[in-house]
Amino acid sequence: MLGGEHTAKSVRCLRDFGRVIVYGTATGQRAQIDVGTLYAKGASVHGLWLTYLSAKRELMQRAWNQLSEWARQGHFRSVIGDVLPIERAGDAYRLLLERKNFGKVVLKI
Repeated sequence: MLGGEHTAKSVRCLRDFGRVIVYGTATGQRAQIDVGTLYAKGASVHGLWLTYLSAKRELMQRAWNQLSEWARQGHFRSVIGDVLPIERAGDAYRLLLERKNFGKVVLKI
């Protein structure tokens, strides 16, 4: 999660009764939320702090087991936005730095 105004944008994109999970602030800005939008959509915002959860061994084991099963079943697919030759690693890095990538940026060796 980027934080700042991006949290409000995420809330506006929700369908009725949707939920946004806030798990970080990559922009360094606190989340901005219009509670009126939450009321109108019956939506919710949840906070998630992985450091706290990681101390809950039993909970983490159940989550790992479920994620592992989903991975075995092929439910996860990466979205690849750009594939560049290794000689263009600098360009790939700039895409990430400037946040112009969509999905993964892959370097081909």
